Amino acid sequence: MTSEELAAIVDPAGTLGLLTAGQRHVLAALTATTGPMSGRRVATAADMAPTTAIKYLSELATLGLVTAVPKGRAMEWQIDGTLAVCERCHGAGIALG
Repeated sequence: MTSEELAAIVDPAGTLGLLTAGQRHVLAALTATTGPMSGRRVATAADMAPTTAIKYLSELATLGLVTAVPKGRAMEWQIDGTLAVCERCHGAGIALG
């Protein structure tokens, strides 16, 4: 399977190539952990204000790249399963773009 074919499977809309720098920082923070993270933890890991991180997380959720699960009064965020596949491919040296 070519990298183009794999990219069509894990990112059929080409969304990953259109992300802003802030959105990419937030995704990097989420992929650096194995479980869900609070918005504050994401903000700390991405070195940005919590309100900014939540803004990017909400945008990424709208794009279907992250999911949020309520935990008490807060939300816990994690990458979508499709993006996890993309990250594993990237880690294996498979270019997706």
